[in-house]
Order: sequence, then C-alpha cells, then structure tokens
Amino acid sequence: MTRDHQKQQDRSYQMTILGRYKRPWWHSVILLIMGIAAFTIPYLLTNSFNTGRMEYYHPYLAVELIIPRVEWMIIPYFSAYIMALVPLFVFPFLAQKELIKTVALSGLVGAICFLLFPTHLGYLRAIDGLGYWRPLFELLWAADHPHNLTPSMHITMAYLLVIPASQYVDSLWKKRALQWWFVMVCASIVLVHQHHILDIASGWFLAVLFDVIMFRPGLDRAASIEITGKKKISHFWPVSDSFLGSHSAEKKGRGHNDRAA
Repeated sequence: MTRDHQKQQDRSYQMTILGRYKRPWWHSVILLIMGIAAFTIPYLLTNSFNTGRMEYYHPYLAVELIIPRVEWMIIPYFSAYIMALVPLFVFPFLAQKELIKTVALSGLVGAICFLLFPTHLGYLRAIDGLGYWRPLFELLWAADHPHNLTPSMHITMAYLLVIPASQYVDSLWKKRALQWWFVMVCASIVLVHQHHILDIASGWFLAVLFDVIMFRPGLDRAASIEITGKKKISHFWPVSDSFLGSHSAEKKGRGHNDRAA
C-alpha cells in the first residue's frame, strides 16, 4: 500500500468516525452563517477604518501595474463566495465545526494584519471597457474599499473552504475540479485588479498555516473524542501519525471483543 493510499484510507476512516455525530441539516446552515459573519465583520470594519488612514503601504512592484484587466474573471472572483457550500457536502458536522472555527480565526488574524499594515491598491478603478460586467464590478467596489490587500482574505477563505475538502472527496475528478476552482480564484483577484501578487502569496501562506496548526489537529482531536469519549490535547499532529494511533487502538479493541464473544 502506498503512502498516499494509506493517507486517503485514514482520512476516509476519520470522516466515518466524525460522521457518527449526527445533527439536522439546518444546524450546518446556522454554523455556516455564524462562520461567515465572524470572518466578514472584522474585514469590513478594518476596511472602513483604513479608508480614513493618511499613510499606506504599497505591496506591489511597478511592473505589476501593466497586467491587463480581464473583465470576465469577475465570475471566478465572485464564485469564491459559493465555496462556502462545499464543506456542507463533503464534511460531517463535527468537521464543519472545526473548519468554521479555523476560517473565523484566520479572518481575525487577517484583520489584525490590515490594522498594522494598511495598504492601498495600485490599480485605478476605471469603468471604461467593463461592458456587461460593469454591475458586478460596481457591486464589488461599493462593498470593498481598496485597502485590505495583504494578505488576501479572498485567497485564505477560498483555500480553507475547498483545498482541505479536495483531499476528502471520493473521486479524482472532484478533487481536480476543486483544486482548479481555487487556482482560478487566485488568478481572478489580480486579473480583476482587486489585489497584487504578494497578496496571493500571503493569503495562501495564512491559509496553509491555519490548515496545519488548527484545522487538521482539530479533526484529530474531534475524532479522538468520538473514539475514546475523552478529550485529547492536539499538538500539530499530522493525520497519518496521530489518527492512525486511534484507528489501531479501536481496531484492537474490536478484535478483542470479537475473540471474547
């Protein structure tokens, strides 16, 4: 058995364990709404506050300003907002809960970064050439002032909502579809002139950081509680090492019970 196959088997078992804890579908919807609010409100407040600042950082190179605007990329840009539905179809409730906590806390850290390092967009927001896409751009510009750039919370949010989920889906084409969706969102934030390249890199880094230190340990901890009934402290465990211990322990327990019977 290859290492990748072992990891996939381990993840499937982990989701099976977490799936034992059942909740009505509307619990997931309420959880999602709370998570979106916790992520969005700090962003909007800091963006409004930064609008009144007098000095800004400019996180871009001059050469980036020659990147052309691609109007139709506003579609993948806005599509990031429906990524919030992906975990509802991939993860059981306990995993959704861990993910929402991760997304919310990453949003708070992003807001702190915006307060410490207020930025200003290098692109001009010109309506010339927008054509049929103008209403979408105007909606974006009305809601999002050109200041909260680094890290891009659009990228952080998109990564956390679909990349972990892509590792738990049951087919290769679904995995690739989610990954390419994320790539399109990454490209869109620059091609609609909403962000710069550094914003992509820093948003990606923040997402990976929270994925590694919060979401995955949270899954292990939740699964451990379901197996043992006891709360277990997580120390940044990798899935294949931490959870397999619990997996093996439960299998041994089942084998012992079978022999006793």
